[in-house]
Amino acid sequence: MSGRFITIEGGEGSGKSSQALSLAKRLSAAGIDVVRTREPGGSPFAETLRDIILSGAVKSARNVSTTMRRLGWEFRLGFQA
Repeated sequence: MSGRFITIEGGEGSGKSSQALSLAKRLSAAGIDVVRTREPGGSPFAETLRDIILSGAVKSARNVSTTMRRLGWEFRLGFQA
């Protein structure tokens, strides 16, 4: 398997998602297979964690770690966060 891994860096609200979508469309139009993902994101657990972080509900790195552990167990056990 060969390919390229492209990252787009930038601050919050700088247009990373828009640029990634535009690039993915152009690559797809050129016949290149594209897989888009984001960090954290790409899985139900990661998307929930991303929403919590972006909401501002978690104020510190320690709270993020605690929230990640709690959500991880809830997803493994089938509970909703």
